[in-house]
Amino acid sequence: MKDKTFQEAKDDSDQNQRIVALYTDIGRGHPNYLDGLLYLLKKKYPQLVSRTVFQESKGALLLCWRTLSWLYTISGKGGVQTKF
Repeated sequence: MKDKTFQEAKDDSDQNQRIVALYTDIGRGHPNYLDGLLYLLKKKYPQLVSRTVFQESKGALLLCWRTLSWLYTISGKGGVQTKF
């Protein structure tokens, strides 16, 4: 069955509108900010779709996201590897 998350609705009424929250989950200095926002949106819009780029990507793009996440992680540790 094909995922209909990103397909356009035939009817523009409020009931058929869908909110999609796509986030990286990389470098969230204070994760509760995003979690709180998603929680409130989910209460108001139960049809909210919330996914990370890691869940939605595949192939080369997924490899790029994973590499970016890894670079972000090692850059926060300091040391020689962050000098480049």
